[in-house]
Amino acid sequence: MMTLSTVPVVTDTLNNINVHWSTGLKNHGIVTVQFSSESSDQALIAELITIRHLLFTRQIFGRKPVSGKGYELRVFSGAIKKIAQGRSAKEHIVPYGLFLTGPMFGVQIKVMKQQYTDPLFGSSDTQQLDSIDASDNGNLIPQELWETPMGPLYITRHAIEQYEARLNERNRDPVANPERSFFNAMTSNRAYSFRKTTLPESVLKHKLAKYGDDNLEVWRNPESNLHVTILRRENAPGILVTSYYRDV
Repeated sequence: MMTLSTVPVVTDTLNNINVHWSTGLKNHGIVTVQFSSESSDQALIAELITIRHLLFTRQIFGRKPVSGKGYELRVFSGAIKKIAQGRSAKEHIVPYGLFLTGPMFGVQIKVMKQQYTDPLFGSSDTQQLDSIDASDNGNLIPQELWETPMGPLYITRHAIEQYEARLNERNRDPVANPERSFFNAMTSNRAYSFRKTTLPESVLKHKLAKYGDDNLEVWRNPESNLHVTILRRENAPGILVTSYYRDV
C-alpha cells in the first residue's frame, strides 16, 4: 500500500499554509501553499492542492497514478473524505478534490489528526521544501491531462467505466485493474496504432446528438477494434468522453 500522510499548518506569514507530508521516515517534506488573499477553508484547500501536486506533479511514488487502488491518504481534514464520497456540502471546495473521484477513484482515505511534530514527518534538516501558488489551481477539472498519440487528452471517468464494461463482456474473467489496462491501451506503444475513422451515419448522428456538434472525432485501434470518442474544442486539449469495441 502506498501511503501519503498530510498535515496543514497555518504559518505566521499572511495567507501561507505549510502542508507537512510524509510517505515514510525517509521521504517527507513541506509544501508551502501561497494564497493571494484570505479566504475560508484555506487549510483544507491547501491540503488538497498539496496531495494533487505530490501525486501527479512530483510523482512521489515514481509514477502518475491511474487509479486510487493501492493508495491510502491519511489526511487531517475530514472534509476530504466527504469530497471523495460525493457527500460534501462545501461546493466551493469540491473542484479542488475532483481528482479523488477521477484518476484517484477508489483511493482509501483515513482521517487522522496527526501532528507535524510526529517522528513520521522527520526532522527539518531532511525535509524536501516546495512552494505552490494557490491561484494556479483555481481552474481545476476532474481529470489530469494525459499525453497520448491522439494528442493531450482529459479522460473522463465514463470512458474508463465503459472500457471496463465492454472488456468484461469480451473476456471470460473480469479485468483485475481496468484503470491500468485502459491507460496502457491509451498511452503505451500499442496506442500508436490508433487511427481516425468514420462511423455509419446513423451511429454518428446519435453521437452528435449526445455530445453536441463540437469537433467530434472517433479513433480506432485496428489491432483490438477499440474505439474512442474525443471532443475537440478551440484552444483546449481534447476530452476523451467514451470508449467501446466495434467490429468493422
